[in-house]
Amino acid sequence: MSLNRYQQYLCPPGNGVFTVHTASDRKASLHQSLYQTSHINEVQASWMKSLDQLSSEKRPVLLGATMDTGGGILRGCNWGPLYLRQTFEKLQDQYFDIGDIKTIPHLLHDKYLNQETINNCREALYQNSKSELPVSPLSILEDFASHFFQSEKSDQSMVMEDRKVVPAKWRSIDIQVPEGEHHYTIKLLDVGMTVYI
Repeated sequence: MSLNRYQQYLCPPGNGVFTVHTASDRKASLHQSLYQTSHINEVQASWMKSLDQLSSEKRPVLLGATMDTGGGILRGCNWGPLYLRQTFEKLQDQYFDIGDIKTIPHLLHDKYLNQETINNCREALYQNSKSELPVSPLSILEDFASHFFQSEKSDQSMVMEDRKVVPAKWRSIDIQVPEGEHHYTIKLLDVGMTVYI
């Protein structure tokens, strides 16, 4: 996945919810901790520079999805990523913070929107109504995940039967299992690593 695609629908950590004053002190504190500055232009530049390290990153990646869609009695979920980052402040060296998705708060998924609304939202998010990028939080997350996990090929992982390289340096694989009983053997070549099934 090209960094250009990331940079279009992601933003620095804590900035997924656009506000002028609300929680500005919390955002400034987070940015000071991450980038040693709270000036908006310097934060943006430092965050964009940090994305250059993504291809060689070995730590888990943190992505903030600042969504607050739904009819629940308690609103405010959109602040979750900002508050979690503040809670994790002492653990910052244990994960790579890729930022937040840009959020239009009342949207959920692009499949629920007509084309005119999508075009207007693309103009607002990307300054390009003809962009093909998604605009709703769940659609952005789907697009991000589908590109992120196939961004770099792993030279270590393969399916033994055909020895094809498994997509992604994260060594994830989607195995299509036909009906019936099947047995799969998973051999972990990296010492100390974990397999999630």
